[in-house]
Amino acid sequence: MPYAEHIRKRVARAAVALTVAASLVAPNPAVAEVLPPDFGCIWVMWDNWDGELSIDLRIYQYNSIVYNGWTAHWTSDTALSSLGAVWAAQMTLDNPHSVTATNGPRNATMSGRGSLTTFGWSAKPRSTEVPDDITVNGLPCPIREVWSALRQ
Repeated sequence: MPYAEHIRKRVARAAVALTVAASLVAPNPAVAEVLPPDFGCIWVMWDNWDGELSIDLRIYQYNSIVYNGWTAHWTSDTALSSLGAVWAAQMTLDNPHSVTATNGPRNATMSGRGSLTTFGWSAKPRSTEVPDDITVNGLPCPIREVWSALRQ
């Protein structure tokens, strides 16, 4: 085999190998749509003894990253005037329409796929609005279910 033909075949094989490697590394939008989100949330509401609304937010982790601390954030169309009792987190009203929660000392670690953390609070005014923009550590946490035990 002449040397030039030998080189052409090697270059052609290398080009095929690079094309295959690039297709394995390049993002594929069809695959990205099938992958589950990093987190999923369940919003649980009930009336408490003081006429306030009590809420638990349950955060389920689907990715395999270990988080040593977490922050959840969401906004509300209804202006909140105050947060009452808070459990298993520290919470702040950034403004009447924006809430931030950070882990408590006992639920700081989310250890990977299958982890669950729960925290809750009571709030005024009593609004049954469920946010659609919850994030955990900056990643979307879509609402998977809403559980309600509210008196009518």
